[in-house]
Amino acid sequence: VMIVTILMGGSIALKVGQSAQIGSFSIFYFLIAFTYLLTILYALALNHIRALTLFTYGQIAVDITLETSLVVSTRGLASPFTFLYLISIISASMILYRRGGLAAASSSSILYGIAGGLQYYGLIQFGAEVLQPREAIYSLLINIVAFFTVAILSSNLAEKLKQAKRSLQEKESGLTEFKAFHENIVQSISSGLLTADLEGRITSFNRAAQEITGLSWGEVKGRRCVEAFPWKGLQEFYVDPLKINRASDGPASLVISNLHY
Repeated sequence: VMIVTILMGGSIALKVGQSAQIGSFSIFYFLIAFTYLLTILYALALNHIRALTLFTYGQIAVDITLETSLVVSTRGLASPFTFLYLISIISASMILYRRGGLAAASSSSILYGIAGGLQYYGLIQFGAEVLQPREAIYSLLINIVAFFTVAILSSNLAEKLKQAKRSLQEKESGLTEFKAFHENIVQSISSGLLTADLEGRITSFNRAAQEITGLSWGEVKGRRCVEAFPWKGLQEFYVDPLKINRASDGPASLVISNLHY
């Protein structure tokens, strides 16, 4: 909708359609109105359609057909709007991956070739402009190669992003399970256990530690060990940062027993 509004509206505002070689305003008005209508219909139908893949193929096909209509109406093979095919190809590659991208590239190539054939055989003309055979073949070749190149590159990128997302989800799931497993072990042991970061702030406090000390997790969470437990050994340990670094490169841990407490 944004592209059609900007390009078609810009063409009308700049009076591009006044040139006999570009075409009349009618195609621009039609494409703008038809695109808005389709967008509304797509939005209304989206929640009622289960075959979303087929629905996506249908939308891409309609887009390519509209782009071909615009190309045919604006100088054919020399149309300044040929690049719009690439947008549909990229969209298909992002949503439908390689199969969708190649299907869009193939459809675009066929319809673009048909438009070129109609222009070459004089079935569509643009003033006194004459299409030379070499120019027609060269234009077809360049654009068809561009269609398939964009389809392959964009679909490869989309598939890599899909794989990376899947891998990240698997790692997040594994990390969540490991964290839950670790938490269950810590909470199940009979000894009181708390962990703290290098600044001495408490980061975990298991159930046994709460029963032994009479303090809840909410009361000690984020507090420094020396504030929650005024033990001489802790105070000496956290006074000298070098002791902490020598003792551990990570969080410090402390086992609390009933006898010790």
